[in-house]
Amino acid sequence: MSKFAAERKNIKSPIVEDTDIFIAPNIEAANILYRSILYFAKGESGGIVVGAKVPLILLSRAETPETKLRSIAIGLLVVKKEKG
Repeated sequence: MSKFAAERKNIKSPIVEDTDIFIAPNIEAANILYRSILYFAKGESGGIVVGAKVPLILLSRAETPETKLRSIAIGLLVVKKEKG
């Protein structure tokens, strides 16, 4: 994620500073990562849970209207893609 860190560790990767998706091992770790990005890095978000018959939108009451709208849009795109 950090060009500074990648240079110091001699990591050469096309995704340094160009990461669009983060994957976490469980929902607790995902929530910690998600909140850290939102609050400390002023990130924007939207997301769904996949693996069920339909995409699931799990949002906190504290989410912004923009985050809610982006999550709904992602869910609709996934449904549209699955139906062909």
